[in-house]
Amino acid sequence: MSTSRPAISLLLVCTTLTFSVAGGEESFEEMDARSRPSILMIEAVVTDGAGRVLRSLGHGTGIIVSKKGYVLTDDHVITGKHSKQDALDLSDGFKASPIKGLVVTGRIEERTADGIRLVVVGEDSKHDLAVLRLEPAGNPARRWRALGVPDHQDTVSSGHVLCLGFPENLDLSAKDGIVSGYVGGFAEGTLIQTTVPVNPGDSGGPVFYKGTLLGLVEGERPDLTGVSLVIPIAYAADLLRASIPNWDEESQKAEDTGNVVTVDLRGIEFDRGSCDITGSYMKMVNQVGDTLRRNPSIAVDIVGHTDATEVKSDREAEKLSQCRARAMRDAVLISGARTSQIGAAIARGSSQPIDTNETEEGRHRNRRVEIMVRN
Repeated sequence: MSTSRPAISLLLVCTTLTFSVAGGEESFEEMDARSRPSILMIEAVVTDGAGRVLRSLGHGTGIIVSKKGYVLTDDHVITGKHSKQDALDLSDGFKASPIKGLVVTGRIEERTADGIRLVVVGEDSKHDLAVLRLEPAGNPARRWRALGVPDHQDTVSSGHVLCLGFPENLDLSAKDGIVSGYVGGFAEGTLIQTTVPVNPGDSGGPVFYKGTLLGLVEGERPDLTGVSLVIPIAYAADLLRASIPNWDEESQKAEDTGNVVTVDLRGIEFDRGSCDITGSYMKMVNQVGDTLRRNPSIAVDIVGHTDATEVKSDREAEKLSQCRARAMRDAVLISGARTSQIGAAIARGSSQPIDTNETEEGRHRNRRVEIMVRN
């Protein structure tokens, strides 16, 4: 798929619809919904040789920054070497070293989701940052939904910010505040001071300013109420480059696709062998049509896909995938999009899976439609 025709997947597995339109500022609700599939709760424990848990190092929040499954979080989330008392004094850094028996688990979007093993691949104790890699059992080639990481950071003297995190024993939560200043703390820079009310478990959670990742929650200000600290995302650049293969190339692609309309349709499943759009699905489709109606300059093609097992031949797969694309096209037109905005209904059959066809979950993800934004 060329960079001039980026595909925006309509994921058919969860429950949230979001839009991000170039040149338009997202609401906090839209930012919240768009980001959730890329945020996970992280739990770190120390085990013995038999796998028994000896002690907990705590838990925090992380963000998926690469479609290959790389995760950025605070180093103290996986080392347990940070406390409220030293939140403002990190200039000496942490002398991080592998912890014998360390087991790190991630749960994406919900604290009750299935746990996925994480492996630590890079640490920057000076800036309290770490990179981990998701390693799902039985599906090492899975592609992940990633948040874009900006390649530069503007100075923000004031303005509203949104934070997402897993406060202890609770589901993923959103809260907002304002940037109120900067404080010293790192040898090579400063921390961003905000009024976001953070709690244990929020460490490592993303903080957004005008739809862009501003940094990660570092902790609360121990001597004041209602003041929290954020690690600027610029400090992660060298760590990401050193820890993630071909990071510069991947981050550029993420930046490019952030400049087009993004449609994420989740919670929708095509039944095996079917292209029917059910009534429960139409509320989300109506929102797609309404978004296109309000942005008449956007023109799209719609692409249909099947899994590799639901029909017997490539020809049947092509017919079924085209049926799905046409059904989505017709539904979006009925929901308010202009005819001139909706181009071809393209059939891809089972030739472009985004997940394994060996599991039912993977097959569900492959039974999908995509939107391709036309220049």
